[in-house]
Formats: sequence, structure tokens, C-alpha cells
Amino acid sequence: MAIDTVAPLGTRAAGSLSSSKSVLPQFGLRYDVDKDQEVFASVSHNMRAFNPGAGGPFSQNQTAFDLSAPVLKPETSRTLELGYRFKQGAIAGSLAAYAIRFKDRLATVANCSGILGCPSSFLNVGKVDTNGVETAMVWTLARHWTWFNAFTYSDSTYKSDYLDGATLVAANGKQVVDTPKTMFNTELSYGAGPWSAHALAKHTSKRYYTFLNDAFVPAYWVLNLSAGYRMTSLGTLKDVTLLVSATNVLDKRYYSTVGTNGFLAADPGRSFQTLLVGAPRQLFVTLSAKL
Repeated sequence: MAIDTVAPLGTRAAGSLSSSKSVLPQFGLRYDVDKDQEVFASVSHNMRAFNPGAGGPFSQNQTAFDLSAPVLKPETSRTLELGYRFKQGAIAGSLAAYAIRFKDRLATVANCSGILGCPSSFLNVGKVDTNGVETAMVWTLARHWTWFNAFTYSDSTYKSDYLDGATLVAANGKQVVDTPKTMFNTELSYGAGPWSAHALAKHTSKRYYTFLNDAFVPAYWVLNLSAGYRMTSLGTLKDVTLLVSATNVLDKRYYSTVGTNGFLAADPGRSFQTLLVGAPRQLFVTLSAKL
């Protein structure tokens, strides 16, 4: 895949980059233990094409692009996954373990405050290893009631130091930026006839926004609630639905987004402007219908 760009305005780079692989093999295997249980496995090799937009190599200035373009390589990964799925009575679930080796991991490094709008640097930060497990379960508690849970543990670390200009950044062994180690979702749902209701709680563990892991945003919980009523018809209208929902019910203060202005090697003062706060408690009332 070839990308050619022009830059009629501003200081962003123009030029050409190409990413290609002749073969990207993928293999999968599934074995039915019985009618309610199965095991599966897969191996795959993938490549990610260069990003032509913001956050990609063309976000650099022309000088930085001309220096990096000859040595940039597209990011590749090799993935091994093993898993188990089952259904026993009122419970259905799955458990999977995975191991991923990334090569030529590409990262955007901010060079100034986002409000100044200066081009970022685009660097090859080397190898990244990601190992983890994920599990999900749905439990039909009673008629009309279900309880869903999902948990993910992911250990994602840099396996190489990298050069930022002439500066060696000792990222080897550090956790990958904007990558929480644990995430957990739990949702209780009710559905009977035209009525429905949901209670969803979500947990996200701390996330780093520096490659040296000296600055991070803390873990957080968010609780969302919703209830709805749906009629098949009302006069000439069809599928009339009234939905009332509340987000961040407990009005928690947290950071929802990390890396809006890219990432950087270190931020000991924790003052770099690359974070967005989560929305406060909000209430929504939605009425929809079809003609």
C-alpha cells in the first residue's frame, strides 16, 4: 500500500511511503468437546499500514520526515491465541489467553503543548510484547434477568530502548502508554415485553502517558443506568421508543482520554497537556419512532 501526500498549508510533511507484505498467514483450529463446550486456537501474522492522517509520519515537519522516511518500517505483529467456550444451563462463557509480539512499533511523540500546534515526532520504538487473558460470562439469573461480566488482564511492555534524536530513552521493560493492565465490565439487564432496563459499571486501571512511566492517570469506575419502553405502533408511527439514561451516575471525576496531544518520554511535573477529563453526570431522554 503506497501513500502519497501534499501539504499546501502549514508545516506538515509531504512525501511518499509504502507498506507491503507478500504473505500474511493466518491459521485457526476449533475442537468440539461436546455440544456445550469447545476449545479453539489461532495463529496470525499481521501488518498495519502507515497512518496518512494526524498521528502518522506525515504529522512531522518536512525535515524530520525526510530523515525518518528512509528507515521507517510498517508495524507487524505475530499473535497466538488459545481459548475455551462453554454453555452449562443458565451460564455461558469464554476464556482466552493470548501472546502478541509487535515489531517496529510506531509512536507519536509530542514536541510542544498542543495549543501551539507544532508538528510531532514519529519514532520507531522497537519491539512490544503483549500477554494477557480475557474472560466473559452471561448468566440468566431468572426470567427476564441477565447478568454479563467481562474481565481483561493485559501485560503490554516495551522490549527495546529507542532513540529520540540523539537521546536514548530507556523504555525497555516499561508499560506501553495508554494501556491499562486490567479492565472490568459488569451489566445487569432486564427485558420483559416492551420494558427494558440496564445497569452498567465499568472499571479501567491506571494508564501511563510517558514512555518512562513516570506519569499516569489513576484508575476509575463509572456507573451508567438506563430504562426504556417500546411500543410496536402508535397511530401512524412504528417502533416508538422512549429511553431515559444517566451516565456517570456517581459523578466521578476521572480522565477519559489519554494522548490527545501524543506522548512524551517523561513528565515529572505531570503538567503536559495531553489528557481529557470524563463528562460529569448527565441525563438523557430520547424519543424515537419510524414512519
